Amino acid sequence: MDKDDPKFLQEPRVIPGQLRVVITAMADDYLTCRTWNGSAQGSVDILVAKFWTARKSVWDGKMLNGISYASSGSDQRTATQGATTETQVIVPPYYVGAELSIQRVPNGGTGIVVGSAALSWVDSNADGRAWARKSMI
Repeated sequence: MDKDDPKFLQEPRVIPGQLRVVITAMADDYLTCRTWNGSAQGSVDILVAKFWTARKSVWDGKMLNGISYASSGSDQRTATQGATTETQVIVPPYYVGAELSIQRVPNGGTGIVVGSAALSWVDSNADGRAWARKSMI
């Protein structure tokens, strides 16, 4: 694409390594984002797969190492082992307005399909998000 073409400036460009975005909407397994330069938001939606372990589809209704998981929203789950139950949340949480670093995965390799589009962007998890026990305080 020619750099003088108006679409060149409007479409998300692949920056070697990472692309900086801001979250504009959230779903169970993916986020809707826009490019972000620290002061201005882009105008094109980019669908971004959550990193693998933060996806609802990975854990919901599954058992791993004797622990069964049930989602109670896109960012909360219940882990049960025997008579012990624990509510867990993603920390730090995803939220509209949060900045992310994302990276492109070749050939829609995220495994997430929205409509008929295989997502090719994934949260690089630079913030170190992980499941943690929800505080009862």
